[in-house]
Amino acid sequence: MAAGSIQLGKITLCEPPCIPCLCGEWIEAEALPQRHGIHRVAQRTTKTLYVKKTLLLLLIAVGISLASHAQQPKPQWVTIKSPNLKCWECKERLEKYLVVENKSNMESGMMQWKINLLQGEIKVQYLPDRINPEVIRTAMNNAGFDADDSKADEESYKKLPQACKRAADGGGPQKGKPCHVPPVSY
Repeated sequence: MAAGSIQLGKITLCEPPCIPCLCGEWIEAEALPQRHGIHRVAQRTTKTLYVKKTLLLLLIAVGISLASHAQQPKPQWVTIKSPNLKCWECKERLEKYLVVENKSNMESGMMQWKINLLQGEIKVQYLPDRINPEVIRTAMNNAGFDADDSKADEESYKKLPQACKRAADGGGPQKGKPCHVPPVSY
């Protein structure tokens, strides 16, 4: 028993604080380096326990982090037809609008999109916990483009270049003048 310790039945209280050793003794913390080699082993064992506890807590934190990421819904794709999305001018205009709209009103819910001018459609990858296909269609309508069965906002539609208007209004590609590729400038 260490100097200054009090025996209370099977419990020993030390003053100053003591630590257990592998040999079964209780040793004052200050005297530990001065005692025989087995006490140094006890000190290393204490450090090993600290490292093990730290690693265990780190693994638990990583597990919780992975579990929270696993619960996020996976991105989904939606294909939206737009008969007035046939020319490169229309593509540029819609992309500019969607970039701004995605950042400001859609919580960056659109991951990416691909526009097929020959088919007159856009494929959008989106996060379903942030937006839904109806929000994307509404954004297209607000940009002046028809989206599936929903018609474009009239004010925005009027501001579109002639090539981006509906075929019934004289828009779209003209015979002998394809507009799905931008003109080449030399």
